[in-house]
Amino acid sequence: MAGRIPDLRVDQMDFDAQLNRRRKRERLALSGFFVLATCVVVYLVLRPSAGTMFNWALALTAFVSWLGFFIVMLTMPRLRCTSCSARLDNLLERCCPECGEASLDSVSWFKTPRCRACGKSLWRGRGRGSWTIGFCSRCGVQLVGSTLPPNEPLQPTSGAARPS
Repeated sequence: MAGRIPDLRVDQMDFDAQLNRRRKRERLALSGFFVLATCVVVYLVLRPSAGTMFNWALALTAFVSWLGFFIVMLTMPRLRCTSCSARLDNLLERCCPECGEASLDSVSWFKTPRCRACGKSLWRGRGRGSWTIGFCSRCGVQLVGSTLPPNEPLQPTSGAARPS
C-alpha cells in the first residue's frame, strides 16, 4: 500500500466534533461576558452605597464572570484540519477556504488574496477573516458540509458503494 487514503466522511465527523467544542466554549464565554455587562448596568442604575452586602455580591459576581470569561478565552481550542493538522484560523496558503480550489492570487502588502475560481476577496480584519471555513487552506480537504441530504447522518464509508 503506497499511502493512506483519507476517509473524508470520518474527517468531516472529526471536524464537526472540533467545531461543536469550540462553539460550546464561545457560548460559555459570551454568557460570562453578558453576566459581567449586567452587573455593570445594575451597578450604574441602582448605585448601591459602599459597604453594603448587595455591593459586595455584585462586585464578586462581576469579578467571577470576568475571570471565567478570561480563562475560557485563553483556553479556546483552535480549529485544525483533520487531514493535515494545519491551523484554520491562521494564514491562507494555496487553497480557497470557501470553494477549495487551489487558485488563490498572490498576496502583497496592500493587496488582499482573491480566489480566481469563486471570485471571493479574502480579507482579514479584527482578528478574523471575511470567509467561512469550508475547506482547508493548505490541503483543500472539505471540512464542513457533505453531499448527503440534511436528514441523513454522516457515517464512515466502507468499500461498498452507497445505494442511491
